[in-house]
Amino acid sequence: MAAEHGGHPARPEVAGAAGPDGPGAVLAGPVFATGSGWFDGDGRPYVVRVELPLSATEMVAALYGEHDRLTPADLGTEEEVWGHIAVVVVQEGLLAVWQLAGVIERAEPCRVLATPEWLALCRKRVAEVTAGRTGAPLA
Repeated sequence: MAAEHGGHPARPEVAGAAGPDGPGAVLAGPVFATGSGWFDGDGRPYVVRVELPLSATEMVAALYGEHDRLTPADLGTEEEVWGHIAVVVVQEGLLAVWQLAGVIERAEPCRVLATPEWLALCRKRVAEVTAGRTGAPLA
């Protein structure tokens, strides 16, 4: 169980969490509103602003975890990359993303990842959509 700091759960240690890819990185992503197609508002208006305390490593893990469902075409636009990351975080939770980042860290050197090509694409797309953003982590 993660320790708490200031009433908030502490992030588990994840490889690459130091420096610009570290815990302090907060990305202000797009705003999803009613009709965007990302979330079902049950007929009610809504606005979701994506501002995730995720490192690039964690963003990549969120996308990599969907390798059996997504295709490269699903990550074609910046909105699609952010949208899929947001959906994973909402549905699976940050703890699942952190855990998957750890699995990737341990499995990649042993070359036992299910789809290393997908991991490379996820890293490329995260680097592209976060390039130039204030506070953006490096992939």
